[in-house]
Amino acid sequence: MTRERLVGAMSFGASGVAFLVSIGCLIAVDGPASPNILTTLASPNGREIFDIAVGTGVVGAILYLIAATALYIHLRDKDDLAMLVVLAFAIATAAVLIGVLAFEYVPVAVAQEGAREGFSTTDPAFYQLVVSAHKFADVGGWASIAMLASTVLIVSVVLRGTRRWPALSIAGFAMTVLAIALFLLDSSYAFLVAFGLWEIAVAAGFVITPLNREQRP
Repeated sequence: MTRERLVGAMSFGASGVAFLVSIGCLIAVDGPASPNILTTLASPNGREIFDIAVGTGVVGAILYLIAATALYIHLRDKDDLAMLVVLAFAIATAAVLIGVLAFEYVPVAVAQEGAREGFSTTDPAFYQLVVSAHKFADVGGWASIAMLASTVLIVSVVLRGTRRWPALSIAGFAMTVLAIALFLLDSSYAFLVAFGLWEIAVAAGFVITPLNREQRP
């Protein structure tokens, strides 16, 4: 197995798992069935879940950038321009996601500090901070998910000409439709579940079937 295949498999697999853990934690603390966000932030357990969501999200974003670099090396001979766009999207997505998660962590840090000093999460100023963080996350999240969906679509188009990984190519086109549907349903963040699973599938593809004939020493 070549170095880019090994790095690609490990990075895509670990990034996919990290994103699934992160989005699972976010749904648990801020999903439709979760308690009020202020109540969650007032709870040590709620803040701990937020910590896990932020930490795994940052790890997932960094590993995704490494994985996209390996994928670029692996597919650039098929369509260099398209894969360069994928790499550019990966760089932008990682930066935006880390920024979003950093801002999302601010209310958690304030609530943790406030718990030591008797500060209440019902304070109007804290509520304004939480709303600001969420609105920032909405805009950054929409941009990130749009870039991720575009990445999956571009990779699927490139894969169509390789005669390898056909299931991933088909899944990519389906995920593009899914991303649009979820946006219309105001549930864009659910796309990260599909994307995490797609990353794990790409990792398996790197291990099972190389796209290029490897050079033997």
